[in-house]
Amino acid sequence: MSSTISRPSILTGNHSPSSLRKKIEDCDWAAEIYVGIVESVQPYVDRHQTDPEWIVSRLCMHWRTHHDRTFVNGARWSHSEGKAPVPTVRFAGARDWATDYAMPSLEDLLPYSEDPRGIWLQHKEKEGTPWEWADVSVTGHIIEGINERIMTLAQKAAFLYWYLGDTKYARFAADIVLPYVHGMHHRRNPETFEDHSQAHIHGIATFEVIHERITYPLAVAYEYLLPYLNQTDADITLIQNLFRRWADRIIEGGFAHGNWNLHQAKYIVPLGLALEPNEAYNDGKGREFYVEHFTSRSTPNQACLADLVAQYDEQGVWPESPGYAFNVTDNIIEISHLVNNGLGQDPVTDFPILERAALLVSQFAFPNGRTVGYGDTGNGLPSTHTLELMIARARRLSDSETERRLTPVLQRQIHEHGYQRGKKGSILELATYVDTLHSSDDVPPTVASRTFLADTVSLILQRNGHDADTGLMASLTATRGGHSHAGGLALELYGRGFAISPDSGPGVSYWQKEHGEYYSRPPAHNTVIVDGVSNYNPHNHDYPFTLNAVDPTPARDFAASDTNSFFDVSFNEPSTDSDQRRVVGLIRSSPDSGYYVDIFRSKRRDGADRFHDYIHHNLGQSLQLKNVDGEALGLEETEGLGAVAGDQAGYDYFTEKRTAKSDENISAVFGVEIDDARKLETVVHVLGGTSRKLYAVKSPWARTTRSGSAPASLQGPMPTLIVRQEGEAWTRPFVTVIETSERGKSTVRHVDRLDSPAIDLTSVSVQSIVDNRERLDSIFSDSVGTDCHTIGDDRFQGHYGTVTLLDDDLAELYLGSGKSIGHKGFGIESASETSAAIAVTNDTIRISCESDITIHLPVSLIDSVRASLDTQNIPFTSTKMNLELKLGIGLTVLSLKR
Repeated sequence: MSSTISRPSILTGNHSPSSLRKKIEDCDWAAEIYVGIVESVQPYVDRHQTDPEWIVSRLCMHWRTHHDRTFVNGARWSHSEGKAPVPTVRFAGARDWATDYAMPSLEDLLPYSEDPRGIWLQHKEKEGTPWEWADVSVTGHIIEGINERIMTLAQKAAFLYWYLGDTKYARFAADIVLPYVHGMHHRRNPETFEDHSQAHIHGIATFEVIHERITYPLAVAYEYLLPYLNQTDADITLIQNLFRRWADRIIEGGFAHGNWNLHQAKYIVPLGLALEPNEAYNDGKGREFYVEHFTSRSTPNQACLADLVAQYDEQGVWPESPGYAFNVTDNIIEISHLVNNGLGQDPVTDFPILERAALLVSQFAFPNGRTVGYGDTGNGLPSTHTLELMIARARRLSDSETERRLTPVLQRQIHEHGYQRGKKGSILELATYVDTLHSSDDVPPTVASRTFLADTVSLILQRNGHDADTGLMASLTATRGGHSHAGGLALELYGRGFAISPDSGPGVSYWQKEHGEYYSRPPAHNTVIVDGVSNYNPHNHDYPFTLNAVDPTPARDFAASDTNSFFDVSFNEPSTDSDQRRVVGLIRSSPDSGYYVDIFRSKRRDGADRFHDYIHHNLGQSLQLKNVDGEALGLEETEGLGAVAGDQAGYDYFTEKRTAKSDENISAVFGVEIDDARKLETVVHVLGGTSRKLYAVKSPWARTTRSGSAPASLQGPMPTLIVRQEGEAWTRPFVTVIETSERGKSTVRHVDRLDSPAIDLTSVSVQSIVDNRERLDSIFSDSVGTDCHTIGDDRFQGHYGTVTLLDDDLAELYLGSGKSIGHKGFGIESASETSAAIAVTNDTIRISCESDITIHLPVSLIDSVRASLDTQNIPFTSTKMNLELKLGIGLTVLSLKR
């Protein structure tokens, strides 16, 4: 069966060897990719000239038995049997990738290995890491991983055959591809034994159709090899029938929702593009048929592009945790590019939401450029692959406007976050990425908004500043969308270059006990747990938060204050039917400093509260608890946390447990040693409360850091603070003030609770030294927000507000959400709830508001501001005590003449 299609096209599209050669000669990054491809495969190709069995013998095959039937029991391999005319391909060891055995190098593999004792592997958990025979069922993804690695070498060699025309590369690649495809052709699909529960998702090579990764390099290698295979009378029909059978199985074994669709399509499309047109097959199932399963044909277990894109919300948020969500967009754009290469179609034309999704990465990023870590994800750098492919598409279509929008985002990744073009070294990058990015100096970069709300995944992010070292950012999520966790109102905080108070991420795999009991459950999160037992199943369940109040408002340009912001959310904890409410404030005290305020209310609706646990995990190596005089609390070792005490199983993962009783204000000091030269500390100031017990424990390491977001020094067990309060925590909420700084350079000196005139009002005093000036922040949070309160010289009515003094003089009034706030002669009043602020400096009074307000100024300022009021035609009235101004929406600046 000879091809009538212009090939190869899957990866290199319209490129000829000569056009690609020019790109390699002209672009340093392309030359680096090419050199990397050659260097990775050349030693094996050279060896193949004299020892052609070496690389082939490393494939994981039934070399001796030729078994053509393989059986799995649930999620693990069981046994194999039967007899095929040729060696057959071994099936994977387990659905679970976690294993105690290390992936061996090709050089360490035994040739033609098939032994009833299992696979000869190195046990990485035993002392001395000995080599031993491992039962296939406990080897995780090692079998498929070995074969994928060898097939990737075949893909690279096949590409070099096309590019250089040297048949030694073709011989090497074909000698891998042919025994593999013949072996898979003669082996049946896996059969189940005893436990049949997971049969519907099995692939041909692996336990999940979304793990059939080997199909991608196999299809690409085959296409590059076609001239050589035709010359050597290879059985092309057998190969193509295997590809069709494989694509059919992936279509049948998937799911029509979530990220599975895209993983399936990423294998279906290359397999389809490697085929001939539909008319070449009696059943009409050829190239177009399989590609249409991505572009236009939905089936019960495989959704097409239009149905996939419908799962994005209007902002471009995909309903899964970030790692999965961004990978979905990556896959859509890459698969669409392959379709364009092979069929000349542009599937993404009708879906502008995809550009929005690609640009959304900045909203999900901390100031260091790494993504937030909620759910089954890590604090990794956002993928640049989507941006590169979309820029390449825009240039192909001469769409300069789209290219101008996308390029600054990519340039920022290069200049601020160390992205190197072509670093992955793939053939697709080499052939597709534009030679040179256009200058974007005249295009303002996409800047993440102060507040970002994604209801689709029940997530709110708030930031102040974009500098990697001094920026502040809080990320809070509940439970909604794929791969979310049961964290309640889970908070992640940024400080001094790191997600310093991180989410813990997923366990080593989803099938390990630690994931089900700890990583995906409340004890792994910065949250409050009710009675030690609040817990629920996050999988396919919807437990979002309710947003009560926020400033700045998401998707609006207006911000009342440059230095203050907050959000206020509520949550019903389903397992204990508890009301929970969390208020988080970000306070910027100087361009180089700032802190977080965390007010957490929690109570059972039935009033049967035994206790509530406030949990704060922090990167670092040490944790000291100190009293208000800075003296260490006397902590005693305890076994009082865990299942033995009636707590959920996740508490059993806490170790080195120490405890003390204290109802007073305390500070928890986390020592964070980055290296010998840099040492940080996070101080969590905890306001006291009655009937409290404090715990300093170690938690399992935050696997969100495994992506390189923290150095090895911070990838160990995490010091963790637990504050246990007997009874309810609604009228006696947990209140903390959290600051991360270079060691010895913290600004916060004293935190205390102000006398509150009402049970619903929480008032906090934070004293700091900033730039050699005494700063006092008074912070007010009212869970009802209807009553007017007087607290000393301050007045407040609303949900959240702050009063800031510098050296006893007013610096700012901030009404985050409410009707009024005031200090002495200064005040803000509104007929309805609003956000507004008055910021006072030596030279100006800046007033900002999002609705009509009344401003009160001390009458002593009348001579200082009269000229500015007259110039701007701002009417005012005066009494013996105050000036009263009526202002509309926006910013008003009054000049002060002292």
